[in-house]
Amino acid sequence: MELKYQQADSAPALTVTDSLLVLALDQGKQNILSALNLDIFTAALTSVMAELDTAGIISFNGLRENPLEPTAEVSILGDLPAEYASCKAVYEAIVDSKHKTIEEILSPFIFSINDKLAKQFVEERITRLKTLEVIDETTSKNLLGIKSTKFSAKSDAVEQIVSELRRELLGQEPVSDAVIVLTRLLDKTGLLKHYFSAHDQDKLKQRIDESIQELEGQAAGEILKRIDDLQTFILLLISAMV
Repeated sequence: MELKYQQADSAPALTVTDSLLVLALDQGKQNILSALNLDIFTAALTSVMAELDTAGIISFNGLRENPLEPTAEVSILGDLPAEYASCKAVYEAIVDSKHKTIEEILSPFIFSINDKLAKQFVEERITRLKTLEVIDETTSKNLLGIKSTKFSAKSDAVEQIVSELRRELLGQEPVSDAVIVLTRLLDKTGLLKHYFSAHDQDKLKQRIDESIQELEGQAAGEILKRIDDLQTFILLLISAMV
């Protein structure tokens, strides 16, 4: 599991966003553009922002103290590499943003969740999962002859992700940044409880909190702070919709 994509000439590994969506599909979250799955959608957006930041493609400068000031919260540091094709919608939203603020970048995704940009984001992610061969696609017709497509997570991919989480979080070795971020997002989206007992969840959360404290002041600790800041901000955006 990676926070940073591998180079195009390497065997691709699942990223945090990939793993999050595989487990979401495993729990029947078919349409992540549905209002019922808004938490999954926003977690995936947050994860992609973190992946672009970790790769040095963008830089998240931190949230503004005064939301009325058009201070740039994101800077573009480079072009989008070919292996990051599944992040194109988010990258282009940043490029097209005039003031490069988080609200300006993410609002088109959240406030128009069935719009072209949000649909492009989902299509990019599904295309990557199909390329990685971690999901199955089935097509069926209803009584009216209307076709529908269903995606499901492959059991071996789910087992691989959960086993890696269990090995790192319940073991003695240091926990990787990617596993910390994924566990955090799985907890926020309610997916974690489907793969770990209540007792194990308590142990996992304690291990995550300890790991975050140990990483304070380090680059990895900053990544985790960005994840939390972005998620908090997105929730504030969503609450403004209601």
